[in-house]
Amino acid sequence: IALTEVDAEEAWPLKGYPEHGPHRDEPYFGVYQALIEKTLAIARDDGISLLITGDGGDELVGAWIYDPFGLARQGAFRKAWREAHFYSRTVGFKSRGQFLMGILPRLLFKNRPIAGQRVSCPRWIHRDFARRTGLLEMIALQQGNRLQTPVHQRKAILLSPALARWLRWLERSYAQFAIQFSAPWTDRRLVEFILSIPQWVVHQSAEPKRLARQSMRGIMPERTRVEAGKREPDRLFQLGMKIHGRLTIEYLVSTASAGIRGYVDKEVLLEEYRQYLAGKMPRHDLWAPLTLEMWLRAFWRRESGRTRAQASGPLSSANILRSSSGTSVCP
Repeated sequence: IALTEVDAEEAWPLKGYPEHGPHRDEPYFGVYQALIEKTLAIARDDGISLLITGDGGDELVGAWIYDPFGLARQGAFRKAWREAHFYSRTVGFKSRGQFLMGILPRLLFKNRPIAGQRVSCPRWIHRDFARRTGLLEMIALQQGNRLQTPVHQRKAILLSPALARWLRWLERSYAQFAIQFSAPWTDRRLVEFILSIPQWVVHQSAEPKRLARQSMRGIMPERTRVEAGKREPDRLFQLGMKIHGRLTIEYLVSTASAGIRGYVDKEVLLEEYRQYLAGKMPRHDLWAPLTLEMWLRAFWRRESGRTRAQASGPLSSANILRSSSGTSVCP
């Protein structure tokens, strides 16, 4: 198989900002947009017109969905107890005992509320804005989906706005390079099949993506079949979020249009970002509010009597400042 290597070192998040920014139709775009666009440009120049991706695979045959009760019904009690441990961590319980007290009643009595359940809303979102837009209800619904039966969890993930948004972003990105985007894992017949079988058959903590791996027995080399795993370019992410893009991020947050509009509390968001720089893992995704801010600046800047060219001037590449270290900063 012919391979083409893509050098990712110079395609970190926020590289060349605002060159690799959001589309007018939607604020969200992936953190690796610069790398994806670089890859798509190389593919286009090589004459590629169709790319088949693995997007949707986690949601269909992985996605941290565990089925301890299904295993228990099969008599696999030791495996069931281990699954209960992973399930309890997934839904936020500190122990398997707490899991049993919290989840079992919900499974036996479908409409019974979970005692002490709190809506996990990012601190940097203004509560008034969250209430006015129904955001708290949407978050509560998503949290509630994690406390349903495994097949309902799977269905909720596959039908989630997050997955649809992700696929829209990719399809739009590919189209800009005249390349067709194909995601076989999202095929309706595959989805129907996965939702029709016990979820412990699909995925287990000891056998991630169990069904997919077993389907490749005798087709893939055995070591590859067993050991193949997902690799995230974490170093590239850290390079952009903590080093090269740091000054750009701090500027975007400290002068946030989203803050002026009452969407976010920019002081809290900046505090959480600096805690992340200091080594504390953020509880919520910090990339999403950055994409919103970039989108607002690109397409919804209040001109206040200025010409459109003047309003968009600070976002042009000619006005990007360069520090002595070469880090880009949006003025």
